[in-house]
Amino acid sequence: MVGEWTTWIFVSTRPAPPLPKRQERSPMPELTITLRRAKEMNACVESYTAVRKALGRDWTLDTPLPLLRLLDLRGLSDTLWALRCIPQEQADAKRWAVSNW
Repeated sequence: MVGEWTTWIFVSTRPAPPLPKRQERSPMPELTITLRRAKEMNACVESYTAVRKALGRDWTLDTPLPLLRLLDLRGLSDTLWALRCIPQEQADAKRWAVSNW
């Protein structure tokens, strides 16, 4: 017998197969937005206020805000919404991020 059933868990005596090699992806370009752009795109008041408060008074409306920082502050839903605020110059990076999600 190769293994035995023990309280709903099968315990195998065989070694586990090796994990497949991880495919290397190109590094994701840093996507940024600004608070001014989010305001122009009609960000909801609750999220906009929470981000402004979390960033502090030193953060200007035109300071680039990395989406990864926004993800830490507000979560996935607001970060996905913020993709619409990405400037046209970063459109290729946005397509790359969405295609490699």
